[in-house]
Amino acid sequence: MPAVTSGLIKRDDALEMYEISSEEYDGWQSMGARNGVDVLKETVIQRIIYNL
Repeated sequence: MPAVTSGLIKRDDALEMYEISSEEYDGWQSMGARNGVDVLKETVIQRIIYNL
């Protein structure tokens, strides 16, 4: 997540804000590095829509 890697927010704060585990964050970070931020946005939208 760009906000964490740029130092705007702490990793632990991001985990709490997005209600995700460290493992899920690491997966998102890897996916973002490979596929870009748009993939992460899509994942967040799907979570909201399907309340996962």
